[in-house]
Amino acid sequence: MMKDEITRLSARYGKPLFVTESLPTGAFDPLKSPRTGEVALVVLRKGGKVLLNTKDFYPDGAFRIPTGGIKPGESVEAALLRETREETNLDVEVARFLAVITYHTPERRKAFMTYAFLLRELGGELKTNDPDERISGWREVDASELKGVAERLAGLAGEWWGWGVFRSVLHRVVASVLSAES
Repeated sequence: MMKDEITRLSARYGKPLFVTESLPTGAFDPLKSPRTGEVALVVLRKGGKVLLNTKDFYPDGAFRIPTGGIKPGESVEAALLRETREETNLDVEVARFLAVITYHTPERRKAFMTYAFLLRELGGELKTNDPDERISGWREVDASELKGVAERLAGLAGEWWGWGVFRSVLHRVVASVLSAES
């Protein structure tokens, strides 16, 4: 069923890059949560920069592309639009299906998927509509800076190391796709 949805989304928003990533032993295991997938909101602001956020419990300076879980029975596109409204309150258009990232961990046979989309801001006021998200700040960066964001996330130390390694993948992939398109 997911394959059919990816085919429909590809026909509508362009063929994504397919990436498989093996996370190292001890890295953050996204499958420890009940979700098996997420959407990534690569929001291109009106000024041409990519929107990043941070949360009140992240390490200082840990900004990243917003993501949100896909609920059981929810389509990828419905999750994308719901999460965009909850996290940013912005009116957007889906410009491009950028990537499907499949993560594997040594501890699990099941895969975790990230579906990344480029969204163009049309209007609205940037704010968080869901206080449970705990978003505490925003930053805008040029797409060319996403590789550096990936490096900063991958370089997090201590208890945040595994999460940073996991989160760095999306930023590296999106940087690659956007630089290839420009």
